Amino acid sequence: MGLVGNLPTVTDASGNYLPRAPRYTFTLVTDYTRELNPGTFNANLSLFYTDTVYFDSDQRVHQGPYGLVNAQVSFKPHDSNIKIEAWVKNLTDKDYVASTFIQNIADVVGYGPPRTYGATVSYTF
Repeated sequence: MGLVGNLPTVTDASGNYLPRAPRYTFTLVTDYTRELNPGTFNANLSLFYTDTVYFDSDQRVHQGPYGLVNAQVSFKPHDSNIKIEAWVKNLTDKDYVASTFIQNIADVVGYGPPRTYGATVSYTF
């Protein structure tokens, strides 16, 4: 049984991609750490990319290919339990469908979070 519009019908899904199974997905991460006189500096950059994702067997609800970029820098002074970080997620502020709820009367999609950024101060006991 498949969906045509939002009405349940029998349909042939031959040749369609599996729902929630993109052909390509990859993550690339680079991490740089440098010991300096006052402490340790770290920078991290990550890229996530995925091909088109279909959310139903009829390929009616889908999200095209997209990439997300996240970045983080931190500093931890020597002989200290404090670490200071600054970070940004979804650096390019990409709109993308992260979840769906497909039913007979309507389709609902949930978008992933927009660009978020902040700072974190942590203390290790």
